[in-house]
Amino acid sequence: MFRSESGRVFRLKAATWGAKVSPDNKKVAFTQMSSGIGGYKYDLFLRDLNIQNLSNPNPKQLTDLNTRVFGIRFFNQRPYILFLKQKNKGVRPPFNTLRGRNI
Repeated sequence: MFRSESGRVFRLKAATWGAKVSPDNKKVAFTQMSSGIGGYKYDLFLRDLNIQNLSNPNPKQLTDLNTRVFGIRFFNQRPYILFLKQKNKGVRPPFNTLRGRNI
């Protein structure tokens, strides 16, 4: 569950982390865990917060990287999301790369 800057409260599925609301308060991006090849993976999802779409809460999956995605940030006022991808899952120290996606 999270609260947007406008004060609205939203619930997301279990195994969801790092929810970030877009600067215009119309979308939320988050990481969701699922099982993948060799263990768990964490992918980036985007959900529209318009009241009309709350009856269909299925988010749009933005990544399928079979690794860990975190550190989500909306890129200023552009339709773009930045995030970190952990390249060497399970290895210490982790090696992360900055990635981005159009939304």
